[in-house]
Amino acid sequence: MLLELITGKPPVDLTNKMEDTLVDWARPLLDRALATGNHDELVDPRLEGNYDHGEMQRMVACASASIRHSAKRRPKMSQIVRALQGDAALDDLNVWVKPTDSNISSLGLPTQEFSSSEYNSSGDMQNQRRS
Repeated sequence: MLLELITGKPPVDLTNKMEDTLVDWARPLLDRALATGNHDELVDPRLEGNYDHGEMQRMVACASASIRHSAKRRPKMSQIVRALQGDAALDDLNVWVKPTDSNISSLGLPTQEFSSSEYNSSGDMQNQRRS
């Protein structure tokens, strides 16, 4: 839903202007927007740049975390709500953890991180299985 709000696009394009679903189309744009802070390619052009860029960055970070391929890697909805309200740091959405880790962040997420080389730019594991 966040992607629909950000982009102004429907989840599935019945006119076939988008070859992929909204999620597939948006993934690389979300990564780029998070890296550069430039939302021009992603944001609904009808807004004509009339939005708070800090709030948009917050929405983009939440949307990106919410569409990770692995459901286990996605934050809980309560964590997204806290992040959107500004009650949690956006970095807390990107905590990658072992399921058995007992350290807990302010959002209730474990805090032990894997090496960033084990993940792609969307925060999903490169290899589905770990030895």
